[in-house]
Order: sequence, then structure tokens, then C-alpha cells
Amino acid sequence: MKASGWKKWSLRVTQGVLCAAMAASLLVGADGQALAKERRHREQTEFAPVTMQAAQLPKATEATPSTDELALLKGQAPDLSLPLTGQHLLSRGSSGSAVWALQYRLKLLGYYTYYKVTGYYGSITQQAVRKFQYAYGIKVDGIAGPVTQRQVIHAIIKRRLVADSKKYLGKPYVWGSSNPNVGFDCSGFVYYMFRKEGYAIPRYTSTQLYGKGRWISRSKLRPGDLVFFALEGSRISHVGFYMGYNQFISATSSKGIAIYSLNNSYWGPHYRGARRVY
Repeated sequence: MKASGWKKWSLRVTQGVLCAAMAASLLVGADGQALAKERRHREQTEFAPVTMQAAQLPKATEATPSTDELALLKGQAPDLSLPLTGQHLLSRGSSGSAVWALQYRLKLLGYYTYYKVTGYYGSITQQAVRKFQYAYGIKVDGIAGPVTQRQVIHAIIKRRLVADSKKYLGKPYVWGSSNPNVGFDCSGFVYYMFRKEGYAIPRYTSTQLYGKGRWISRSKLRPGDLVFFALEGSRISHVGFYMGYNQFISATSSKGIAIYSLNNSYWGPHYRGARRVY
């Protein structure tokens, strides 16, 4: 082969090698970018530190019941309403059955939105706990201590209570009664429903109930909270269960057990506040 021909052939080979190398580099670069993107996504989810400030927390709204929650409320899912041993302080890095139960409960309530429970307390679980704490007026620290865990359990029980209360729609109003076979007055209905769900509340009047538990602003109302009304003057004389979405259920003298809006033309002007007694 002549020298000039050899040089041309060598140049073409060199150019081919360089093109192949550039193509491989581009492929590796694309793969590297994809891997880096995936890694950043993972770091921003379960393994990233939570930096959410109070101002970034969601507004306190009722979550739409999930299929699992509706099944639980109907008694078709595992009953996780029983409290833990009380020895658990769950936080970032915790793992095991206690975390699994917490995640499952928060998922039923609509705060834990990851597609499955993992049993590991990472940033997703921490964020779910923070959202719940903010919605229920608990110190927002992302740690599931005894107060937070108890309130999670109570929230599930009260969701179930509210769902069950609809079975009594139309039951007549009977003053002084808490007997489902006869009828209810407003405080008798509260007494009966709480005790049916395992909360041994004494038989209080609506006026007495107004002094129990803690005050809840209207924007922080959650299903199962008690709403109060003064029908004659300033004295509290009526109580019902908040159901969510601005509705409440109670034993009324006109329709028996019935559901009304808090903005109802009659009930709205008589509304005097809410308490969380459980």
C-alpha cells in the first residue's frame, strides 16, 4: 500500500474510533443523567430530611375516605384501633411492626400517601405524621409519641363512629333517652355512640359536654368532634357530631336523628363552637 493510501485509511479508522467513543460517551452520559435523576428522586422521598415549614403544611381539610378506610369502617379490614403498648416513641430511623401499624392508620386517614406500608420510619412517614399533627392541633415535630399515636387511634375510631351514626337516621327524638330501641335526645345520642365505640363517657348533658375536652376552632374541625348550639339565649342546649364537609348529625326534636349543614339557616346562627372530648 502506498504511503498516501495508508495515511487516508489510517485517518478514516481514527475518525471512526473517535465517533464511536463520542457516541458511547453520550450514551453513558444519558444513562448517568437518568441514574442521577433517579437517585435525586429517592433522596427527596424516603431518605431525604424533611425541610417543610409550618407555612407549607396543607390546610386542614377532610380527606376523601379510601377503599381501605371504608372497609375498616364496615368492619371488613383488620381492626387496628387498639392502642400500642405505650412504650413506643417512633421517629426517623425506627422500624418494625409499630411503624407498620402507624403507617397503616395514617393511610386510612389519608395522610400517608405512599403506595404501600413499609415498616420503616423515613421522611415520607415523618411528613405524614407532621401533616396529621398540624391538622389535629398537636405539636408539629414529626415524632409519633404517645399523644400523636393516641390521637391517630381516636381519629380512626371517630371516623367509624360517624359512619355508623348514619344507621340511626330517622330515629325519633325522645327526651332523656339513650336507648336505640326507643330513640334519643341530643346528648343521649352522643353518649350511646361513644360507648358503642368503646369510649366510656359519662352521661352528660349538652351543657356539661361543652365544658369537657378542648376547644376546637371551626377551621380545625374533624369527624367525631362535638359541635354545640345555643337554641334559646346564650345557654348551650344542643350537641351533635361533626361529620366532615361542614355537616353534623344529631338528635333533633323536629326530625329525630338528622344531618344538617353548619351553614343551615336555622342551625348556623345558633352555632357556638366545638370541643374535642376524645
